Amino acid sequence: MEKRCSRRSFLRKIPALALAAALPALVGCKEEELKFPERIYSGGPKKYLILDSGHGGETTGTVYSGHQMSKLIGNDTDYNEFKNSIGGVVKGSCEDEVVYDVLCRVLKRDGGEEKVIPVIWDEKTGYEPINNLLLSRPNDEEYLVFGREKTRITDGKQGINERVKVINKFYNLLRSTGVSDDDIYLVSIHADEAPKGRTGAFSIYPVARADYGGGSANQKSRTLEERLRECFKRQGIKTRVGYEEGDYGNGKGIFKSLPQQKVILEIGNMSDLEDYTKLNRKNYREQIAEAIYTLIL
Repeated sequence: MEKRCSRRSFLRKIPALALAAALPALVGCKEEELKFPERIYSGGPKKYLILDSGHGGETTGTVYSGHQMSKLIGNDTDYNEFKNSIGGVVKGSCEDEVVYDVLCRVLKRDGGEEKVIPVIWDEKTGYEPINNLLLSRPNDEEYLVFGREKTRITDGKQGINERVKVINKFYNLLRSTGVSDDDIYLVSIHADEAPKGRTGAFSIYPVARADYGGGSANQKSRTLEERLRECFKRQGIKTRVGYEEGDYGNGKGIFKSLPQQKVILEIGNMSDLEDYTKLNRKNYREQIAEAIYTLIL
């Protein structure tokens, strides 16, 4: 992981006291390899996007093989038309590979400015986007990473709990440098498994609860969700209305993490032929990445 540590240079050369205060549980990273994120005061504060992509490891999320897609479409004629529309070969794409590819494309737009902070690392593919996911071979070599500290993703429960820990470490690190809550966003990318016909992107934000942060935290996430949908509309991507997910109101799942501005983003419905086809087109994933990255411009 030597290359990994050097790539995210904002995690190098943090003074020992700041590191000890912000990240007491950090292991495997030497203090001289860490540093503060650079702040841009003349042009206003820099905004940071902690970016997560769902599932990974042993948990692939929604998966459709050619056989399943044939059953979903219902007849051979339409299935053959579908195959032709995306290159003639259908092996099926896993949700975790689709959303990780979008993460890589967002990261690429960062251009070394260190404003996008990825939570996931695929040891086999790195952060290079894959043009044809249908022809790629899904793997389970995904890790949650913080500096040289990495945790392999296994089952879904461990994945969520470890994800929250890593997100909180990044959040605490940013806060220890003086970055405001208002300048830290968390987006967790997913691809939905909804009934056929429910197409387009949508995002979920947490409801207000007294034990979770109340109306203030809820409103910040709601505003972020509204901005995100607007970014998608500017890219010409269909969106469904964002909504409050009641089960997350008690601080469940990824919403247990510390950032006050956080959304779960469903970039499309992999159970629907229209969305599945779009998500397997690299140009469409580029549009999604552009919409997400626009949040911090």
